[in-house]
Amino acid sequence: MHPLIVISMGGISQTTNAIKDSFSSLDSGDNAFKGLTFKTPDPIVKIREDLVAIVNSESKIQVKNDLYQVDSFYIAWSSDNGEKWYFTDGSGFKGPKSLEFLFPNYNNELTIPAAKKSYKIKPAPVQKLQLKYKTH
Repeated sequence: MHPLIVISMGGISQTTNAIKDSFSSLDSGDNAFKGLTFKTPDPIVKIREDLVAIVNSESKIQVKNDLYQVDSFYIAWSSDNGEKWYFTDGSGFKGPKSLEFLFPNYNNELTIPAAKKSYKIKPAPVQKLQLKYKTH
């Protein structure tokens, strides 16, 4: 996750708790998070000294007896020429102006994908996915 987002959420501990809470609420009752698949990243764009790319994704979410696919994207960001990458869920970014929080003087070279809707894939059996969290 982009360090500025972690800071804005109150630090690593609060961010970790928020992520755990969101998965716990999703994995309750007949609902379950079933998986996340990253697709091939879009071309890398240089924004000042940072490398940035859009990485489209597919999430599978079970709601009662139905399985849904949610198409979304992540923003991949590196400030050390690609040695380490941070990934931030892009669903909250609605256009170029929303990126200025992370990248002051943003140059409009990165194209934010249009919002996509989730859709039902098929009826599915209920199974739970066990998630483990690692904190630094």
